[in-house]
Amino acid sequence: MFFDVGDTLVERVDDPVATVVRDLRAIGVEATGAALADALAAMAHAYASGVYAPSTLRGERGLWRAMAHAALGRLPGGARPRRVAALVARLEGYPAHYRPVAGMPGLVADLQAAGRPVGIISNWPPSLPRLLAALGYGGFRIVACSGPRRRTKPGPDLFRWALKAARVRPEAAWHVGNDPQNDYGPASALGMRAVLWDPGRRAGREYVRAGTAEELRALLL
Repeated sequence: MFFDVGDTLVERVDDPVATVVRDLRAIGVEATGAALADALAAMAHAYASGVYAPSTLRGERGLWRAMAHAALGRLPGGARPRRVAALVARLEGYPAHYRPVAGMPGLVADLQAAGRPVGIISNWPPSLPRLLAALGYGGFRIVACSGPRRRTKPGPDLFRWALKAARVRPEAAWHVGNDPQNDYGPASALGMRAVLWDPGRRAGREYVRAGTAEELRALLL
């Protein structure tokens, strides 16, 4: 049994833009208007350009540093080393801005208690295990994380690596994820039993889907 992470097992609890503004204010940087918009755009570009590049925690810190440098470089006072380091420290604390999706920790624990090996297949930087542990998840047999594995969804290689590591054939494995293109499509194409996590009931009838942890429990247990 494999799960995606973002918006499947965990979800953001606040607005990322508002969080950046608070982080900047916390390190003594007030930003508004066009300057703030420029800084946010530069930070977003740095993130999109490098989010899946780091394969180690040290490399991931380089991503946070690039994001901090890009944003502060467009604000009054510039990207001075101390300000960059202060912003990096806040960016590294991103797990504080997430919470478990309702019902999912209990479902994962019940699957494990029933002898169902549970793994992760997710596009995420190398700190993913720290995030999961911080939110009360643990004991995943396989963590197929795009950063360390240097493979990203929707390509099939991350799925194939997870299946091989778990020593399970695709038709014997389930995969639950919230994205039709990144999760359901590639899992189905490999022969896995895919479930679309769809609390908003937005997907069409062509998907096997669940909108609550109890619906998912009925499918998996």
